[in-house]
Amino acid sequence: MMAQDMIKKQKNKQAFTLLELTIAFAIIGIMSVAVFVVISPWQKIERAQQLQSVNELNEIGKALGFFAADNGYFPDDVNRGLPPGIEAYINPEEMWPNGPFPGSVYDYDNWSDKTCIDTEASGSIQITLREVPDRNPDGSAVWAWYYILDGKGTPHCNNSNEWDKGECVNCPGFDPFNLPQ
Repeated sequence: MMAQDMIKKQKNKQAFTLLELTIAFAIIGIMSVAVFVVISPWQKIERAQQLQSVNELNEIGKALGFFAADNGYFPDDVNRGLPPGIEAYINPEEMWPNGPFPGSVYDYDNWSDKTCIDTEASGSIQITLREVPDRNPDGSAVWAWYYILDGKGTPHCNNSNEWDKGECVNCPGFDPFNLPQ
């Protein structure tokens, strides 16, 4: 009899009760939420995208500067594409035309022959990252970061909905982490 009792006790101890499993899952769930709150991975991803954006704008801007130094001019404007001849100065597969933010795109702008809405920006040459999220105070993704190569620069030369929605990344006072309130 004693052997049979021990076998029954062993069988009963090999399985967890439903209550024990529920408590274990609840503890794991609470700990997971606590980890996400403490390390906030989405905020870290967003900061990494912001830094990547600024670094890529600087890289593309410098490559266009080298092109101009070697050739005596900046390439003509292209619509959301890579200016011909720039391939020798930059690896386009790494960062062109898609930006690091979902839906964002790099855009080379040579407005040397255009009059812009902001007339002081007429003639500007720049590289622009369009559709930067979480920067526009109105909550939309209509926001641009731009790297000025020549002139004053502007988020957009002739689009009346976008000409004043952006920030210059190589101008004094730019902070990629200072989000609007």
